[in-house]
Parts: sequence; structure tokens; C-alpha cells
Amino acid sequence: MSVVEQFPYCDRNPASGGLDLMPDLLIVLRHQSYSVSSVGLVDSGASISVLPYALGVQLGFDWNTQKAQITLAGTLAHVDARGIVVEAAVGQLSPVRLALAWANSNQVPFLLGQVNFFQAFDVCFFRTRGAFEIRQPGVSSFP
Repeated sequence: MSVVEQFPYCDRNPASGGLDLMPDLLIVLRHQSYSVSSVGLVDSGASISVLPYALGVQLGFDWNTQKAQITLAGTLAHVDARGIVVEAAVGQLSPVRLALAWANSNQVPFLLGQVNFFQAFDVCFFRTRGAFEIRQPGVSSFP
């Protein structure tokens, strides 16, 4: 398995001339026999990783059986959320367990935040180069 992966920023609006470049990341989530690929925003400003409702359902979760209530903040403070744990695979990096706040709404973005995406991976943003790197913990420092 690789210990470092580099990903390009995604241009969400090509007409903007590069002003809408975002660190969007294709990630594979697994729970029991279910698997789903989705794009999440790598967001160092998000205190917690947030998963939209439909993705949780695709992973086989049942809202009514999830007991760990999570309080979201900011613009998502009005949305109920439950804590879930999934296996996550990013590129060729070793899979990790991610704790996610599964939101009871599809109107929330899929966010990869401090808890616990940034605890599972080291991330370095190179916005001027239009790229970001993700490393497994314990790998030597970024250039």
C-alpha cells in the first residue's frame, strides 16, 4: 500500500477561472457487506465529518437503531445527526475507520473534518499548485 497520495483540486465552476477549486476527494466507504463511492470535501475547518442521509442508507444503516446522538454546529445546527463508524479507503492508502455524523438530511454536504478524518490522515494543501496530499500517519514531513 502507498503511504502518500496526491489529488487534484476539483474546479466546481470552470467558468470562474479557477476561483472555485476545492479539495474534493473520492472516497470508498464500507459497512458490513455494503460499499459506496462518493466525493467528500476535505475541510480542515469542519470540526466533525458529516455524511448525508442517503449515503448512510446506501451503507445499510437504519436511522432508528442508531442511538449515538451528535450535535452539529454552525449552519448545520438545526440538523439531527447520529454517530456511525465505517471503513474508509482513499486511493491506495491503507483503509481506516472513520467516525461520521450521519445527518438526517440530504441537504448537507459530505464533509471530511477534524473528527476523525484529520486524526486518521495527515493532509497538506497546495492551493497554488491545485493539489493536496494525504499521508498515512508517521510518514516523514511534507516538502
